[in-house]
Amino acid sequence: METTLAIERAQCSESLEQYGYRLDAYLGEGACGKIYSCERISDNLMLAVKIIRKDNSNKFLEREISVMKSLHHDNIVNLHNVVETHDKYYLIMDLASQGDLLEFVGLHGSLNSEKSKKIFRQIVAAVSHCHQQGIAHRDLKLENILLTQTSQVKLADFGFSRQMTTSDLFSQTFCGSVAYTAPEVLQGKKYSPFQSDVWSMGVLLYAMFVGRLPFDDSNVTRMVRSQLKQLIPLSADMNSELKQLILQMLNPEVEQRITLEEIRKSEWLKE
Repeated sequence: METTLAIERAQCSESLEQYGYRLDAYLGEGACGKIYSCERISDNLMLAVKIIRKDNSNKFLEREISVMKSLHHDNIVNLHNVVETHDKYYLIMDLASQGDLLEFVGLHGSLNSEKSKKIFRQIVAAVSHCHQQGIAHRDLKLENILLTQTSQVKLADFGFSRQMTTSDLFSQTFCGSVAYTAPEVLQGKKYSPFQSDVWSMGVLLYAMFVGRLPFDDSNVTRMVRSQLKQLIPLSADMNSELKQLILQMLNPEVEQRITLEEIRKSEWLKE
């Protein structure tokens, strides 16, 4: 097994060098493929590369590449290059040396108000840019929020994202991770992907501050009941502005749920 991996790595390394990149350390494995750090030989810039076998590629990969090419923002992972060989795709992206937000919260425990606010402001900026371009992310979760060495947020993983149009602002397709998914989506209703993103952001904010998810039940029916009743164990450490914002984002009534623009103007973020 180790020999096979070593051979595969050597082949990938050789392929990348032909395009001006030097393969470095193994970082982990995602749903589609392995992720390594790599060096751009021309200027020694350290980047990340996601290596995907063509037999593992699908419409989600095509969508991710298309969306990432259209998005340019400081808080969104930048796709520097796509290298295609006979059997693999190499996605050259920004390197997030601190890993993802799930790892960060696991390492540091629940984050205080100042740290949560610093990170959440950047998440809001990233998602706002997506929505302004007509793109709903649809899979916002701790694992898809990456952090650079300076704790700059980089929103990643656009495989489930959707380009919305003015004539088609709703969806009925379930995607994403159940614990971050809005009740209207779990109930199979027609929903606004933009407003379901807001719900997921509420879950993110709660998880950062409290250190656990607000709704996490293997029984989806029971979890939806908790969502609809807003059975959210709020921390005593939360001030009234933060509690209000979380409850507004996790409002099961879509029409009453706070909008992204209102989040940006919220009292807690302005503090």
